[in-house]
Amino acid sequence: EKPKTTGTQWAKKIPLHLWDQWDKLWNSRNESVHGKYPESRRAKLKQRLLAELKDLYDNQENLLPSDQNLLLPLYEAHANKNVTLISTRLSFYRPVFRLSRDQAHKQSLC
Repeated sequence: EKPKTTGTQWAKKIPLHLWDQWDKLWNSRNESVHGKYPESRRAKLKQRLLAELKDLYDNQENLLPSDQNLLLPLYEAHANKNVTLISTRLSFYRPVFRLSRDQAHKQSLC
């Protein structure tokens, strides 16, 4: 005969089971978003960076004219750089582009 599970045992097992399932879900999500292996991580990072870069180039008219010159003449010229350079450049200029977009929007409302 199978021993009965007490309420105390049940109360201990449920949170552990939930945390275990949450950890599996989180790891699966991270592998999907960031990649499982170094090569796939680098490819996923490049994919995210290029999407951000493409959005910047497609919407550069929403930046102040003085900040539009921070972008290279063509998206392709920028996109063909190595991942580290793209990442560094975007990290450095991201706050500038956000501020520029906000200021250009405010100026267009005046």
